[in-house]
Amino acid sequence: MMSILKDRKYLLSIVAMIVLAIGSLVILGVRAGNDSIDVNDGGTLNIYNQVAESETSFGGSTSADWNVGGALNVTGTATLSAGVVLDTGSITATTTLTSASDNYQLLPASANATTITLPAATDGLRFEFLVTGALTGGFVAIDSAEGDNINGILMVNDADVACVDEDQINIVTDGEVVGDRVEIISDGTGWYILDSDGDASEKITCTDPT
Repeated sequence: MMSILKDRKYLLSIVAMIVLAIGSLVILGVRAGNDSIDVNDGGTLNIYNQVAESETSFGGSTSADWNVGGALNVTGTATLSAGVVLDTGSITATTTLTSASDNYQLLPASANATTITLPAATDGLRFEFLVTGALTGGFVAIDSAEGDNINGILMVNDADVACVDEDQINIVTDGEVVGDRVEIISDGTGWYILDSDGDASEKITCTDPT
């Protein structure tokens, strides 16, 4: 009889642990109406349908911040009720960017001739480079890998500068002004100029040094 009771207690303990484990999974995959949050083991937070900005309570817990270390995939509409804070990098010397680098790169005052090497062309990857200080080092070259050509139109002193299968965009630093900028995006095979603005004529150029 004692053996049977012990076996029952053991089985009840196992059942209790299973129930707790299932309860934890339910909290992670909690649904509020038609909305859900699903946290995968691979570090991806997937938000399905529509999560309204007023919803801060999931599974009985409330939090003002969500920190996602992996990918964030939103299939639906994401509504933001406040401003968006973006990380920015600062470049004052020769630098090689990666796909994990900040998308907004500031170019503060520097006396260095600087080459910024772009990562391999990756679909959807974009960077914006913004002059924020006096550059006196001769040039800033935004350099793509051989074969990852840069195409598009630079707007310099209200004039179009065509870039066709080039490898570099150059900011010539004897005529740059704060606010000069270049924004580029990749389609996975090369880079395209999304937007640009240069104040002084011929002070943002595109070249193929090879």
